[in-house]
Amino acid sequence: MKITIITSNQPRHNYLINSLSKFSSNLHVIQEVSSHKIYTNKNIKSGNIKEKYFKKVIRAEKKIFGFQHIKTQKINLLTIPKGDLNNYPLKLINHFLKSNLYIIFGCSIIKGSLLKFLISKNAINIHMGISPYYRGTDCNFWALYDENYSFIGGSVIKLSKKIDAGDILFHSIAKFKQDKFEYTMQSVKTTIDNLISIIEKNQLHTIKPTKQDLNKTIRKSTKKDFNENIIKKFYAKKISLKNKKKSFKINKYII
Repeated sequence: MKITIITSNQPRHNYLINSLSKFSSNLHVIQEVSSHKIYTNKNIKSGNIKEKYFKKVIRAEKKIFGFQHIKTQKINLLTIPKGDLNNYPLKLINHFLKSNLYIIFGCSIIKGSLLKFLISKNAINIHMGISPYYRGTDCNFWALYDENYSFIGGSVIKLSKKIDAGDILFHSIAKFKQDKFEYTMQSVKTTIDNLISIIEKNQLHTIKPTKQDLNKTIRKSTKKDFNENIIKKFYAKKISLKNKKKSFKINKYII
């Protein structure tokens, strides 16, 4: 199977690439490259709550995914600067756009001719959040913030013009972890693992997509919504997942 992935370069993104490379005969990867700062106690500025927060995120990602270095000899790789994706004419990346399956995960918002092309190819998007309830960015953070523990997880949906509004293929919810950072990161891995299993078994075409009811959206978040003031409020809530396992509701689209 020929597969094209458009993604980023953090360990969770490389994990998807490495997982697909194990069985894909022809894997094309367009990877946006951004710095992945390793926060330590020495380089965190005093009082910078955002850096302290991301240190915990990175630590959880390292624990769940380990170090993920992609095996470039197995893939056709194009690396581009973060945010430049929509600046590439289709004819310039044409070699990467001749696949049977297109997967979007963690890249910049896709626009213009590339978006139109990918929609025509029924591209799927790995969205970290339970759609339609949480759409946009940092969705599992917002589910925690709102104390809506039933909506921590991932969604595999069709790519659409509206943000995270495409038809749903399935939702994934991870096994319970009391550490909230590890739990949300485990949700990423569970979603990827479920998708990999479905693709490898050639079962993707057997899933009937379900239209989203966008009236059920609780939050549609953007990057600017996630700021130091919100993080302070988040910590002030003293959010704990202890004894919250029973709040998870099984959705019929969960794999």
